Amino acid sequence: MSPATLHLRVADVAALAHGCDVLGSGGGGQTVAARRVLAHHLGGRVVEVVDEPEPGAYIAALGAFGSATVMLESLPTPVPFRAALRALEARHRRVDALLPLEVGGVNGVLAVLAAAHLGLPLIDADPMGRAFTEISRTALAAAVPLTSATLSGPLGHTVHVTAPDGPELERVLRATLPAIGGWGALAAFAGPAEEILPYAVSGSLTLAMRLGRALDAAVRGDGGARLDEAGVRTLTDAWVTEVVRQPGMEVRGVASLSSVSARRSGRRPGRVEFANEYVAAIVGGELAAASPDVICVVDAAWRPVPAEELRAGQHVRVLAVDPPEGLLRAHAASGAFGLRARGYHPVAEEDRW
Repeated sequence: MSPATLHLRVADVAALAHGCDVLGSGGGGQTVAARRVLAHHLGGRVVEVVDEPEPGAYIAALGAFGSATVMLESLPTPVPFRAALRALEARHRRVDALLPLEVGGVNGVLAVLAAAHLGLPLIDADPMGRAFTEISRTALAAAVPLTSATLSGPLGHTVHVTAPDGPELERVLRATLPAIGGWGALAAFAGPAEEILPYAVSGSLTLAMRLGRALDAAVRGDGGARLDEAGVRTLTDAWVTEVVRQPGMEVRGVASLSSVSARRSGRRPGRVEFANEYVAAIVGGELAAASPDVICVVDAAWRPVPAEELRAGQHVRVLAVDPPEGLLRAHAASGAFGLRARGYHPVAEEDRW
């Protein structure tokens, strides 16, 4: 096994959660409750994060699947994660290391909770390097067939699902959620590490920690240099003037912005588009950042604001982080993770959307 790149302790939970919120890009579920659960269960234990497990290791991705809102009412415990993994192992073989199912949002925190409870190392990678809306439409799923998964609910229900492809598997899993309590622990992408990891996005957890520490420094008032070092760009410092949401299950809409410095430098309008996550930021009529870039909106105290909580009258900063290299490569190869794939269409064909 490669040397640990991180040793995660209780003292690291706040920064980890803050960084996962950033990589949630306005989605992925809030980490507030999960970070408290993790701090409680972690105690004096240390979770090792490694670049890769030892040769011949068998791995699986583990995380939460379903409604993050319901999860706040039925707080996550380690029990369903253990049940999902054990059910997967019964059909495959013993798992030697865990891959976070998603680094963005609540799943980045829950991956550490599961690893601590199961006594397994965490791999410094995940399927996307940021939050995603559908697990079947991630960089990892584009290369590794997602045809089976095990889902265990908080009430003890466990199901194993197989399907011919990822979208169909996800459709069946989502149809199962109401029967098991609205959310569950999902174990998927099981296989030898050498067959899975080349297609995962590496460095996810170290990136989350770097971003979280930088934003923690900003909260303390000394974060300018730390943000720059972490690769965080401030696109605009503005007031939210209007938020228009489209009806439906998806958190989709647009927020209009007016720069705080408008009186001094003239009005510099902007807007942020969101479709479950923030997908585009336009400032002064120019596209400043767009999916697969990570776009994060923070309030005046540097706390990330989920897309569903964005409201008129808020003072916000819109931040952007370049996507991890693995996600950039996957997007360059297929174009599957940009605005066009999210239902947005550019005016010119040469646009990178």
